[in-house]
Amino acid sequence: MPHVDPLPRKVTAIGYVGMYSPVNKKGHVNEFGIREVFFLILWYMHMGEREESSMTTANPYDKAYELARALQNSDEMKGLQTAWHKASQHPDHRRILEQYRQIAGEVQTLQMQGRKPRQEMMNELNRLMDEIRSDPQLLHYMEAEVRVGQLMTDIMRILGEPLQEIHKQRAVD
Repeated sequence: MPHVDPLPRKVTAIGYVGMYSPVNKKGHVNEFGIREVFFLILWYMHMGEREESSMTTANPYDKAYELARALQNSDEMKGLQTAWHKASQHPDHRRILEQYRQIAGEVQTLQMQGRKPRQEMMNELNRLMDEIRSDPQLLHYMEAEVRVGQLMTDIMRILGEPLQEIHKQRAVD
């Protein structure tokens, strides 16, 4: 697998700051993101019809749980859980990751509101990124988090395709 640099050299835009964070403080997988996937599955079942799909006759909740199990058993999720377990054993590592996540979330919120984060906040975020980059365990965790985030993004894109088709049809009509 090619090396993925999970952290940009400087945070300047919303694009990276809002990373997917699937592991909570206790090391358990959060349901953030999976809920959105479930919504799209349910919407697809309600609005979309595909002739070859077994989903049209199956209970969408069963399919949603099946997808959740597949995600939980994926190599990406298992890799993230292992990386989190290793990284969180060290109190300083856990503190750094929690601070990074908190500040990154604040920056993302400000940017989504059209406001510019304070320079001190950006400096602290960049300092934490440098710390993460300098520690192999932290860097490994962040790389694993990026891989899970990419998996979730790909799934959301796939599930969102029927919505895009409907919107394209509306634009033509």
